[in-house]
Amino acid sequence: MNWSSIKTKPKVLFGISIPLIFTLALGVIAITSINKITTTAGWVNHTYKVLGEADAIVAAAVDMETGMRGFLLAGKDEFLEPYHDGEKATYEGITSLQEVVSDNPGQIARLGEVEKVLREWQAEVTTPTIKLRRDIGDAETMNDMAALVGQAKGKAFFDRFRDQIATFIERERVLLVQRESDFAELLRAKRGQQPCRADHRMGDTHLPGDGAGQRRHCGCR
Repeated sequence: MNWSSIKTKPKVLFGISIPLIFTLALGVIAITSINKITTTAGWVNHTYKVLGEADAIVAAAVDMETGMRGFLLAGKDEFLEPYHDGEKATYEGITSLQEVVSDNPGQIARLGEVEKVLREWQAEVTTPTIKLRRDIGDAETMNDMAALVGQAKGKAFFDRFRDQIATFIERERVLLVQRESDFAELLRAKRGQQPCRADHRMGDTHLPGDGAGQRRHCGCR
């Protein structure tokens, strides 16, 4: 069967259907591209959120250390307020962040190690040290306290805490670099799908960001 033998109506329908199918295909491609861009942008924002919450955990833990040191010096309970506030914020922050990174088992485990180190620090350093300071009260001698502080156990635990959280943050920064790169690549691909503008002059077109009078070949001719 040749083309000339086909009736007019099927020819018309066929001619109309081709651009419709082409338009539909372009629409599917565009929607897929937009979905990928949206998803990747979401992961970039997710990573920034993770980094912000990790920094907040570090700040809260530092408040704990600062509050303990203030109490050791002054022996007054009000100096422990930063310690208790920081304790609450630290553990709540770790729990919250584990939920945020629920897609990453390795990071969840890392946060578990962070919490473990902090609890060991409290059990072996801050709790006994605070108790000893209470027992000493306003006594003139501080030899026992000086001896305990001089062992620098707290520094060892806090250094471990900092190492663990620094590793966590570094892994998130690596993910951020990759996700931002993927996002930029998708945007470049999206721009490459856009049709050329109609104001062509001898095959050239102005592009956004070009200086006045500068033209680049658009590649569509």
